[in-house]
Amino acid sequence: MPLGDELESRLGTPVRVTNDATMHGLAVIHGEGVEMVITLGTGLGTALFIDRVLSAHYQTLPEEDESSPFGDEALEEAGRREWRRRIDNLIDQLRRITNYDHLYIGGGNAKRLGGKLPRYVTVIDNAAGVVGGHRLWEWGDVP
Repeated sequence: MPLGDELESRLGTPVRVTNDATMHGLAVIHGEGVEMVITLGTGLGTALFIDRVLSAHYQTLPEEDESSPFGDEALEEAGRREWRRRIDNLIDQLRRITNYDHLYIGGGNAKRLGGKLPRYVTVIDNAAGVVGGHRLWEWGDVP
């Protein structure tokens, strides 16, 4: 049984379930063009919006015996400089794959990026997830 259905059954009230990048995106996107949101934390969350429509979203969490190259463990093991190099490469790869107009970066490790980012990248506050949670209900069904 999908998580949302299980929670609705147990709580007896409607629920919506999505990933953290989608929640952040619902709070910060402008709604024009291709906008992407990634969250850096334990793993990597992604959400892609095209003209305000959520087109794709995905959450990667490390398996028990491995770690995400972008997550908490990688930051600690590889060090900030190498981790930042990985994030810079990720920013470039995602731009080539999705042709986004703007990228928003949130999550617990976003504040650890430091340094200069391209003009089309914005680090967002984690509080955006709370605002996005409210907007999740305003938007109706989000895949």
